[in-house]
Amino acid sequence: MNRGTMLKSFKPPHSGFINSDRYAANEEPSIDELMGDPIMDALLARDGLHRDLVHRCIDEARARLA
Repeated sequence: MNRGTMLKSFKPPHSGFINSDRYAANEEPSIDELMGDPIMDALLARDGLHRDLVHRCIDEARARLA
């Protein structure tokens, strides 16, 4: 099986975040939902960040916009 065939035949899992009815109408997850995902810790660590720093940046941006 070549790569093109593999990509065309890939089917995402039928549970969890991807198929949630909540996000079917383009509703976005909250920051708390995103930051609570364990995968987010790995992504942040890869970039040398920590969730506390991201929350502080979000809080500062909210304060400036208010």
